[in-house]
Amino acid sequence: MKIFWDTNVLIDLLMLRKPFYDSASTILTMAEENKWEIVISSLSIVNSNYVCCERGKMPKVMWERKIIGLSSLVTFCSLTPESILESCFTEWTDYEDRVQYSCALSNQCDYIVTRNIKDYQLSSIPVVDPNEFILLFQS
Repeated sequence: MKIFWDTNVLIDLLMLRKPFYDSASTILTMAEENKWEIVISSLSIVNSNYVCCERGKMPKVMWERKIIGLSSLVTFCSLTPESILESCFTEWTDYEDRVQYSCALSNQCDYIVTRNIKDYQLSSIPVVDPNEFILLFQS
């Protein structure tokens, strides 16, 4: 199974944001145990740097260590010119979420995990919040 993480879930994990960190961490553990793949877009990596380091005042070295450590547990996917351009011509109200969705589609993800479900209403991929995902797949 492939699970696409939206930016907010990544930031919850990196910044240890309570109460959201626990569910992000649990999903990461579940993925390791069940050999599931977590996919995170390069856009989320860039956005997480801004939120963690600029807004959250996380030292850049700490953010880098966390991303490098995470890279052995998840798959980082690239944005394509097609995903950027095709996202301009849709009915989605949030451009960034449409680009994320395009990444999830092109990587054949089975679920999108986000705390921002409302912006993914046009998704053909099931969209769940982290707690709902845990309830669906916890043994």
